[in-house]
Amino acid sequence: MKKILILAASFVGAVGAFAQGTVIFADNSASTGGALQIDVYAPQLASPGTETTGNSSSDIPSGSTVYTGGLIGGNTTATGSTGYGNGANFSAELYGAAGSTVQPFSALSPVSQYSSTFFTVTAGAGLFKAVSPAGDPGIAGSSAGSATLALAAWYNGGGTITSLSAAEAAHVPYGWSTPFVLSGLGNTGTPPATPPVLTGLTSFSLVTPVPEPGTITLGIMGAAAFLMRRRSK
Repeated sequence: MKKILILAASFVGAVGAFAQGTVIFADNSASTGGALQIDVYAPQLASPGTETTGNSSSDIPSGSTVYTGGLIGGNTTATGSTGYGNGANFSAELYGAAGSTVQPFSALSPVSQYSSTFFTVTAGAGLFKAVSPAGDPGIAGSSAGSATLALAAWYNGGGTITSLSAAEAAHVPYGWSTPFVLSGLGNTGTPPATPPVLTGLTSFSLVTPVPEPGTITLGIMGAAAFLMRRRSK
């Protein structure tokens, strides 16, 4: 019996030692104890194809970045062709990669349990709904307690576009925050650490991608160029 108890204790210790890091998946002050609040914005009015990142004066912590697009979400009605005001039309998902050295966004992978949509009430404009997944498996490979993280957001077409890659392929608005390293992840160490808020996460705007020209369009452009060249001779 004594051997069984020793083996059981050893197993629990091993599980704790290799547990994957967890976080508090929220970007609003109420869910982060006033430590963090950032917003996600519609594309910038003058440059919708260029993403802007950084905290504004109304964020926690505050910054000096100026956004000209409206806040994502905040009601249940559509605003404009992609309904930026309808929070249910937009998804947010955490991306991550284990390690204490910051990685580019291209090196990060979606952390599927940290996925949500935006608020549909006025007070929640710009914010996604906090999620606390049951039995949170954590961020893959982050047992050492550090990971590069970033937040991605995209137009989900009423729930029909279910991933960032699908949004990119569909040429609908999408974007992501500047990657940052977060240490002291929850469920790691002895005793297991409490999940931290996303300290280092900053606000960002979505972009409106320009669709690639189709085959027919390219053919027409080529024919027009050929005719213009012939006429100029």
